[in-house]
Amino acid sequence: ALSHLRYLNLANNLIRRAEGLAGLRSLQCLDLSRNQIDLLAPDDLVPSLHLFASAGNPLRDMDPWAWRSLLRSLPLLRHHDGPDSAELQRELVEHVTTQRDHVAKRRQRVSRQRQREFGTALNEHCAGPDDDHVTGTSGHVGLEDH
Repeated sequence: ALSHLRYLNLANNLIRRAEGLAGLRSLQCLDLSRNQIDLLAPDDLVPSLHLFASAGNPLRDMDPWAWRSLLRSLPLLRHHDGPDSAELQRELVEHVTTQRDHVAKRRQRVSRQRQREFGTALNEHCAGPDDDHVTGTSGHVGLEDH
């Protein structure tokens, strides 16, 4: 009976999850605004949607990758009050840049730590007070006799 439903208004209902909509294959307009939904997956909505309202939900802060995936699963969608494509693109670029910077900083920390550990190991194991050892300064490496 509900398989022919085209418009569904569930605004202001304290809904936490959007479940059970998959059977509404004719649904074109869905209003989930002003609820308590914090996450939506592509499987939660139906691809027949033309209009989707979600304002007033914590999901407005959803990760840009999740929004992109959700919107790609709705090929007929023409109107939504979530982030627009340009806004999503900016957020995705910012997210990737932040991740790239984080990885670069982590690599630098690991590299400095490894250099310190190597220097410590070199001093402990290779430089005895009466042994010959290799020194390197200003690009010059030489063998010194102690």
